[in-house]
Amino acid sequence: MTLLQNNFDQFTLNGPYTYKNLSLFSIQSSQKEQNSYMCLGDENLKNFMVSEKQQAEVPYILISNKNDFPVFILDGTLLDGCKQNRITDMSLMIPGNVENFEIPVSCVERGRWHYKNDFNAFNTSKTMLYHKARFLKMKSVNENKKASQDTIWSSIDEKASNLGSTSESAAMDGIYEKQQEALEQFSKVFKLENKDLGLVYAINNHIVGVDLFCHHSILNFYFLSIIQSLALDCIETEDTGLAPSKTEVVNFFKHVLMSNFEEWIVLDPSALHKGESNIANSNLLFFQNKFVHLTSFPKELNY
Repeated sequence: MTLLQNNFDQFTLNGPYTYKNLSLFSIQSSQKEQNSYMCLGDENLKNFMVSEKQQAEVPYILISNKNDFPVFILDGTLLDGCKQNRITDMSLMIPGNVENFEIPVSCVERGRWHYKNDFNAFNTSKTMLYHKARFLKMKSVNENKKASQDTIWSSIDEKASNLGSTSESAAMDGIYEKQQEALEQFSKVFKLENKDLGLVYAINNHIVGVDLFCHHSILNFYFLSIIQSLALDCIETEDTGLAPSKTEVVNFFKHVLMSNFEEWIVLDPSALHKGESNIANSNLLFFQNKFVHLTSFPKELNY
């Protein structure tokens, strides 16, 4: 089914806003925004814990949310600590008042399988999976309902080698740390407007993805994380001085909204739908039957 095709006219795209080889197009909506949700990593979030299972295993961890409200977690969010660092396989809404809620994750620190300290809880981080690996992750989730661990490890190894950022534990966040000065140059340039709900991204003249949220506050919370995840790809990609036209971007976004979606993974009361058009693959998250997050990538990344 095409869940969003009748909503295209409510959106306005602005841009491009460009720095070096990265261009952003903002997405605004004429519709009243839905209620906001608190995000994992918000300094005001209390009574929320992410931990290993009693018998720890790489692809699953546990969440306890003792609040009365749900908490949103963006796909690719880094969870630091415990026996090894992980990232979330997909965007999730954690309902209120749950304990030991199991979620799917992937390892981004292949060289460690031991606790850093005696405290069995992950630290939250604003770092997230860089864009190319996020593309590969979603591709395998849409094929197999689970991210390919080997694919993620191989991508991190390649990225670390290309950027001269290898480490003993092969931790993804080590790559970010060594490239922080270059990444901050991108972070300083781009700004949001209060009406922005999403972004279309391009590296050189290639459209490379879309994120659209139900509320500006969620985009604002993850904005710098998303920019740096793109910038980590940009700094190893030649700057051609090209960018896509606004017409190309509008057409891409329209194709995304017209994708055929089907319910794919249910973590009640959340449901992740996967979508496909002739040019893009997408994920669409609903919580209690309300739209929360859309992420989309072209069929292939050409950079």
